[in-house]
Amino acid sequence: MSWIASYREAPEVAASDAVIDLAPWPSHVLPSGRVIFKVTERPESKRMMTRKVVPEVLVYATGYKHSFPFLDASYPRSGDCDVRDLIKADQPDVAFVGFVRPGVGAIPPIAELQAQWWTMLLLKQMELPKEASHYHLLQAPDARITHGVDHGAYCSQLARDMGSAPDLWELYRVHGLRIVLIYCFGATFTPFFRLLGPWRSGNAPYIARTELYDTIRRRGLGGNIAMGLIPMLFWGYITLLAHVASTLWHHVISPALTFVGHPIKLSFDL
Repeated sequence: MSWIASYREAPEVAASDAVIDLAPWPSHVLPSGRVIFKVTERPESKRMMTRKVVPEVLVYATGYKHSFPFLDASYPRSGDCDVRDLIKADQPDVAFVGFVRPGVGAIPPIAELQAQWWTMLLLKQMELPKEASHYHLLQAPDARITHGVDHGAYCSQLARDMGSAPDLWELYRVHGLRIVLIYCFGATFTPFFRLLGPWRSGNAPYIARTELYDTIRRRGLGGNIAMGLIPMLFWGYITLLAHVASTLWHHVISPALTFVGHPIKLSFDL
């Protein structure tokens, strides 16, 4: 597959003596400190069978569970959150910031938006959202992780709730075409949600023109066509079809069916 794609280390990394080895999951540690690995069919297993690994530091990355022993029974828990996976509707003064897990992305940017969202709710600068959520990752009923979210969809939902998601025309009017293009081709960066709206920052346009633009420039023409233009055209087409179908249903088909005595309820969630 090297003729299709390959991975190259940066020069400073390639010249380093540092080495990171892959290995199977350890089965046990001998009294001498040597780590014994499980035998598998993968290449790293065969390589580790010939090596004596005695680490100086061993980190047990065994995962964790959400536990709040310092809260009495009157408080909700993170699993009780029914509004944006952040608060329980009848106890909005208790929030669990940073407890959703993005499939691709990072928790700190999400936590920033969650903190903004909760602050506005406490200050009564926004209403408690009523619409359903559509940002959860698909998972098996017996999955270990049940709080996975799509990073972009979740952040965008919080921004829409707060009025921070920029309108393209308003974005063009205030910041110009370059910022609009950077916003359209960029990922879900939190500074985008500070270009306009209640958390508007004077630094956000500068960050967009420099740091965020650099992430787009590094993709190159092919990368921006594949990761930017094509998805926009595809999802724009799907959204347009859904909008047309919803408009026809609500303004033409449904009234006609109701008129002839056959009321039918159907909603389109765009």
